[in-house]
Amino acid sequence: MEQKEDEPRTPLLTGPDSAPREQPSPERRRTLRNQLWAAWIFMQVVMNLGWIFSRLDHFRHPSWEHVFGDFANLCAFNGVVFFLIMLLLGSRNPTVQRAFGLDRMLLLHRRLGVYTLGCFIGHAIFRTWSISLRRGVSYDFSILYSMDLAEWDLVLGRLALLIMIGGTVLALLGQKYLVLQYHVWKRPHFLLYPALFMGLVHAYAHGNDMPHTPFREAGVVLGIIAAADLARRAHYRLKRGRGHVWFVSERVQETSDTATFTLQHPEASAEFARRLPGQFAVIRAPYVPHLNEPHPFTFSGEPLGDKHHADDRLRFTVKVSGDFTATFVKMPLGAPILVEGPYGVFLSDIGRWDRVGLIAGGVGITPFLSLVRAFAQRGDCPPTTLVWSNRTLADTFALEELVGYTRELPLSLVFAFTREQPEGLPAESPATRFVYGRLGPGLLQELFSGKEGFYLCGPEPFQQAVAHALRHDLKAPAENIQREHFFW
Repeated sequence: MEQKEDEPRTPLLTGPDSAPREQPSPERRRTLRNQLWAAWIFMQVVMNLGWIFSRLDHFRHPSWEHVFGDFANLCAFNGVVFFLIMLLLGSRNPTVQRAFGLDRMLLLHRRLGVYTLGCFIGHAIFRTWSISLRRGVSYDFSILYSMDLAEWDLVLGRLALLIMIGGTVLALLGQKYLVLQYHVWKRPHFLLYPALFMGLVHAYAHGNDMPHTPFREAGVVLGIIAAADLARRAHYRLKRGRGHVWFVSERVQETSDTATFTLQHPEASAEFARRLPGQFAVIRAPYVPHLNEPHPFTFSGEPLGDKHHADDRLRFTVKVSGDFTATFVKMPLGAPILVEGPYGVFLSDIGRWDRVGLIAGGVGITPFLSLVRAFAQRGDCPPTTLVWSNRTLADTFALEELVGYTRELPLSLVFAFTREQPEGLPAESPATRFVYGRLGPGLLQELFSGKEGFYLCGPEPFQQAVAHALRHDLKAPAENIQREHFFW
């Protein structure tokens, strides 16, 4: 989406020796987000109002056959819209990503998948009940699983449902319960696209609603959107190649379990030249066994680069937290890495706040490192307080670098340690403090007024505790608190 000349830009979208970022402004992003929500609600309303007005006769003269059949169709109508939204979210659709951020998209995708499956299972159960009553029996279970090709339209619907059940179960086992490897559950997941088209054909051929207005037109629109997104995704995967391959050029061991990697590209990357503080990339090592599963890593380096290296270097700080990261941090120099992005909208609207509070737990410091380094590169920032909670002093890194920025910027630092009272720390100053213990309401009330723009990154329990304290003890409005949602 292009930026109009007369629209204000977030201050972080430009920098010295760098062209303006081609990212939508926060205002444009909010507009796009509202438009997408409106489109979703409109499709749901069309389906549900169509269902109501096409059944006025049944409401006047109800029967159990009609009740179960009508409720089955209501489940199907909503399930089809949910299904399309779920596909758009899971395919990293760039329009949706610019509005919501990939982390929130995939979180909603996972939750919506369960609701979508519930709708279609409900459709199958209640439609079977309705057909059974029409045939004069209480409930004929064979209708759910019969594969008699004479009823090809029904068989198509049953196959679509089986694909949905299988795809959802495999994804839950792989993503949530971590008992399946990525390639085992991901490849069958792509069958959801044909499942949607099989379901639409089933609805048009067998249903008594889809051949009529407004369901006919709505189904065509949904099918076109899904086909366009499938074509976009296929085109992207076909062209993905050398342009997305970067190479490990430097590795710095920050702590015993955390390392910073610099990746370099043989040529300037137009995509990553548009990266912003707080964004992340999806990384995998396709040529290394067990490292072809995509993982998100936030940029920790300044996004604007410098006049010599604006586009061809990326910096990530990685903490060992599982099998993937344990192997990844041992990648040798020169190793090829597949990098996709940039993704995310975290920190994108930071320019609208007069004062900013950045609160990090552990390796959650990475987006804030990128932001502070961008501030230092520009030589300007709003009054900012950065609070970083760690277990021990040995878990911190870039400490002297951050302290040095306080001499150049209106930046205050608070380092909190929960497991020890370390000695040998740099001397405190008006802009740098060291505290011991967890971030409780008392310390947060001492540091903030509650009117700042707050950004939280770190383990989920840490974010929940801090967000709760900000809302209930500092009375910070919910819209003032933004959180990073890494969960995959």
